[in-house]
Amino acid sequence: MFSSRACMISEMHFVLEKVTSQGVRVGQLIFSGGRIVQETPMCLLYTRSGSTPHLIHEVLQDIPERPLAVLMTLPSLYELPGAVTMERYKNGAHNFFSLKDHLLYLSIQDPSAPSSSSYNESGTTSVWSHSGRHKVSVKDYASFVESLRPNVFESLCDSASSISNMQKRVRKSVDRTLLFLDEMLELRNSSKALQECSLLGAIVGGDDITERIRSTEETVKRPIDGFVIEGFDIEHSPDCTQAVLSKVSSLLPPDKPRFIHGMGSPGQFLCLTGPPTAPTILYS
Repeated sequence: MFSSRACMISEMHFVLEKVTSQGVRVGQLIFSGGRIVQETPMCLLYTRSGSTPHLIHEVLQDIPERPLAVLMTLPSLYELPGAVTMERYKNGAHNFFSLKDHLLYLSIQDPSAPSSSSYNESGTTSVWSHSGRHKVSVKDYASFVESLRPNVFESLCDSASSISNMQKRVRKSVDRTLLFLDEMLELRNSSKALQECSLLGAIVGGDDITERIRSTEETVKRPIDGFVIEGFDIEHSPDCTQAVLSKVSSLLPPDKPRFIHGMGSPGQFLCLTGPPTAPTILYS
C-alpha cells in the first residue's frame, strides 16, 4: 500500500550511539548530509511566527550554545506570514526567517497554548490563531509544508485527551489521525518537496492505554521517519504521563527519533529523559 521511496529520500538520519545504564537513549540527528548535527536528547527553541519571543534576531545569534533545532508551530505561521505569502515567496522558511543554519521542525499545535480538540471534524483539524479558527485539511497542510520546506514536519493529527473526552471521541481521534497520515503519505509520494522533508507520525489516544497501543502499532507500520507522542498538557499528572510513555516507548522502533511536546516543569523533563521512556527530543 505504501512506498518506502519517500522515507528513503528524507534528509534526516538518526544514529543511536548507546543506551546508558539509566536507560537514556544517546544519539545524533544528522541533517543536510552532515552539515547539521544535533546530539540527543535535546530541547527545541520555541518560536512564534518564526521569531523567538522577547529576543530579536541579533540577540539570539549572540547566545552561546543556543539550540539549533527550532520549533515552528502551525497556528502562528498559518496567520503570519500565512499560506499565501509563503507560496508567493517560494524560497522556504529558512530564508524567510533568516534561519539558514537551523533545523526547522513544524508541529500541528502550539504546545504552550491550551489544547482544544472539540472542533475537529472528520476531514480537517482545527487550528486556532488570533484571527480565530482555521479548518485545515491534509491537502491544505501539505501545500503549506511545500512552501515552508522545514527539515521535519508532523503529520496532521487529531489529538484528544481522554481526561476531558469520552472514549468514543478518543477512538475517533486515533482513526482520524491514521487516515490523515495515510493521505499525507499518498501526497508525499508524488511531491518532491515533501519527500525532501522528514515526516513524523503522531501517536494519539490521550491517557487511554488501549487506544495508545492501537495508535502506536498502526503508526509504526507506516514508512515514516520518526514519531511525535502527542496529547500531553497541564491536566495530565506525572504518574499518568509516565505510564503512557512507558507503554508507547516499548512499542516504538529503537532506530527512529521520538518527539514530545509540552512536558512542563524541569523536573518532569528530567524524569522523562530517563528509563523507561527515554525520548530523543523534547520540547518544554
